[in-house]
Amino acid sequence: PYTFSEVHERVNLVWNANSTVTYEQRRTWHFVPELSKGTLDDQVTNLNVITLNAAHFLRNTYPLLRPLINIFLKTDGSLLWKNKPVRELLFEGVKDPLLDLLKTINSTSLNIPFDKFGWFVGRNLSDTFDGTFTMRTGADGLESMGFLTQWNGS
Repeated sequence: PYTFSEVHERVNLVWNANSTVTYEQRRTWHFVPELSKGTLDDQVTNLNVITLNAAHFLRNTYPLLRPLINIFLKTDGSLLWKNKPVRELLFEGVKDPLLDLLKTINSTSLNIPFDKFGWFVGRNLSDTFDGTFTMRTGADGLESMGFLTQWNGS
């Protein structure tokens, strides 16, 4: 019911001597209200991804923390489902006290690179999220034009 237009733009282009071009891709999403059946402020029910991932991670590790996490989840009321505005679930992100708690655990097996959860947090207008692409330009022959030769240097 929520419609967005998506624009892909190649940015930071570097033309290489070997008939390739290296670039990053900026993707931009714009909400299109006239094609949508609701607004970005609508409350929707979504799986509580933070809780599900925490349960998966903790199932075989940190046995001493399990009772604390269980108490925390019951107090917070954030078990399996959460009602949040569309805008937070998609782009702005949802602050979650469990996420904050998990970030305090000093563990090499638990690397949490974000402060909020959202399906597209950090992606809208990002030049770097999709990585760096190197593609053949076709200058050495049209049959090779558009072939991806590297992504993130590999």
